[in-house]
Amino acid sequence: MQEFCNYCQADVTLWDEGDGIFSCPSCLNVLAETKDDALVTKEITSTSHEGTDIWNRSASYTWGGGSSWWQGSLSTGSSLSSGWSSGISSYSGWSADKGEAYRMMKHKNHLDGLAKIVDPSIKHTLGYATEKQSYCNMQTGDIRVDGSLILDNDDKLDVVAGLTIHEKLHLVHSDPLHKYLQNKRYEIMDEHGGHGFSLFKNVCNLVEDEYIESKLKDTCPGYVNYISAVKDHYWGDMEEQLSDVDEPFGDLMGALLLFVRYPKSLSAPQKKRWANDLRIVEKILKEDGLDKEGRMIAMRKIWQHLMKRAEQLGYGKSEEGDFEARYGEAMEHEMNDYAKSLEENYGPDSEWPISPEMMDKKLKDHREEVEKYYRDRHEADKETPIADAMRKIGEELRKVMDELTGEVEKGNISEKLEKEIKDLIDSDYSEYDIDGKDAIGRGQRKISWQRVNPEAHEKSTYTDNKKVMRSVISKLKKKINLYGNPRKLTIANQKRGKLNKRMLHRIPAGRDDLFKVSIRKEDNPLDVCLLVDESGSMRYRAMDKARQACIAVKESLQDNDKLNLWIFGHSADATGTGHTEMYEYSSPSMKSRPMACGAMKARYENRDGNAILASAQKVRQESHNPSAQKIMIIFSDGQPSAEGYRGERAIKHTASMVKKAESMGFSVIQVGFAGAYGRYQEQMFTNHIYVEDMDMLPRQIGKILQRVMKL
Repeated sequence: MQEFCNYCQADVTLWDEGDGIFSCPSCLNVLAETKDDALVTKEITSTSHEGTDIWNRSASYTWGGGSSWWQGSLSTGSSLSSGWSSGISSYSGWSADKGEAYRMMKHKNHLDGLAKIVDPSIKHTLGYATEKQSYCNMQTGDIRVDGSLILDNDDKLDVVAGLTIHEKLHLVHSDPLHKYLQNKRYEIMDEHGGHGFSLFKNVCNLVEDEYIESKLKDTCPGYVNYISAVKDHYWGDMEEQLSDVDEPFGDLMGALLLFVRYPKSLSAPQKKRWANDLRIVEKILKEDGLDKEGRMIAMRKIWQHLMKRAEQLGYGKSEEGDFEARYGEAMEHEMNDYAKSLEENYGPDSEWPISPEMMDKKLKDHREEVEKYYRDRHEADKETPIADAMRKIGEELRKVMDELTGEVEKGNISEKLEKEIKDLIDSDYSEYDIDGKDAIGRGQRKISWQRVNPEAHEKSTYTDNKKVMRSVISKLKKKINLYGNPRKLTIANQKRGKLNKRMLHRIPAGRDDLFKVSIRKEDNPLDVCLLVDESGSMRYRAMDKARQACIAVKESLQDNDKLNLWIFGHSADATGTGHTEMYEYSSPSMKSRPMACGAMKARYENRDGNAILASAQKVRQESHNPSAQKIMIIFSDGQPSAEGYRGERAIKHTASMVKKAESMGFSVIQVGFAGAYGRYQEQMFTNHIYVEDMDMLPRQIGKILQRVMKL
């Protein structure tokens, strides 16, 4: 059944509404009515590609989609990112917020790694969207992803991974579009207003999203299914929001968005209503393609088509009703004010009264002037069809359109959690597994490192402890300052060298050792590592004295170029079973946090062997002089004690790691106190001392250093 459509200016095959009403499939104009059942039930072929889209992609609607052996499958319900979140099931010893921050920070590290692999040559920074920050900044390379999706659980981790990859693709490929929009912004706003430019960006981003995602298959095909997860999340339930919209232009835009990005959610009636428009968009995208230049042409053509369709659908028309609705009240108010003024100045009771006929003429003339003013204003302010269409489709629909084309900020996390994550990131948090042969068991290989960033009260603790140790620091510093100073030594009774005049009397006796030799001696560099047991048993006095000892050593050594100092703390099982947590308080590369030792505190358990190995490896890695003499002083108040790491088994493992550290060039000295009994020390350490009086601990450490330095 065909009719001529005045808006479309063409013969059209009518769309069957199913109730005897027939409309133009493109502009919704009712063109015919019938009660003929045969016609009412007649189907009109849509532009749908069953099971595929306009590029003949499968139901995932991704470029290069499908499961490869390295990818896994989304269809099974399993997460592509499941490996990221495994292994940490509890956060014993941490607050809930800290545990959440830890999990989010771990995910951020993985997400950042994914983004780097997309294109290592394009620099970026990655964070979670918070405080309504922008999603992707093309100028700074700053990426923000929706962290709210994974706040409660990891079910949407694949989606966040896909968002990260998508935004990195924008940084890699979208600079031309960014510049294009900047150049066209004011031109389009002048012609079509802010709403018009908003739609122009929507169209550009719609095409651009497909373009950048199409490039992923060439560089990182294993990431394609992450994009599929994003599409399923944001587009999978869009039929209700974007199908059967009351406003014709909004309905058209909903159909266009779904048709290009996720045809599965496009309703059959909507396909029929806008069949001709969808064919036109398909033709544009296929002809101009999604290449570097063609996509810009496609964006403009689709935009121009939408401008034409807005006009055909009746938007932007200047009608009397529109004029009266907009300015009628203002004109009436102005005429009332004028009539009141005339009555006061020229009425019967005024100083210069005029005739009623003259009064009516003045009112008539003024009304014509007012109406002309507002009609001229109406013409000047008249919205273009595209701007009018965008204004009328409704705020909620515009929000949906903006979200689906990346025009609005997505998600946020609390300021408190954001600070927790930032603190962890600032700590240069890292994780790795030690070699299997060095671990006591498969589940006890995990090592984490983080630099301690002290709070204000912890800095105060450092200052207070420094005052307490003032005399110890002064005495030790005087001794240590001698280390590294060049010394001249004279060796007498040599057979060659410089003649020693004092030995001339020995010539008659036939002696020939009348010479002396001067040599210059310089101390070798020395790497010092202090390792503090931060297990729960160190609470109160033991930890206070250990902290004071560390501060005394740090203050005494820090000005000597020949000496490098590392101060570490260790605990275990605080963030997961079998996990050894290492805390960095001082190192040659950590000079920006001089008071970090003030944050030293008792935590959870202790896996000593792992901590000794991790400390030795880190110092060896960071030492400026690999040949430097190395010493590790270990503070401990007892024997090893952690989950699966207790008794004779743990003591033997600790002893083996001490031997390993010694084979790496370290002199290992254990300083025991409190519950550190002699027999355990003997089994684990070649060199050990026991300090009975805790008050003497800082001084004992000073004596050890002096002995090592031969001062």
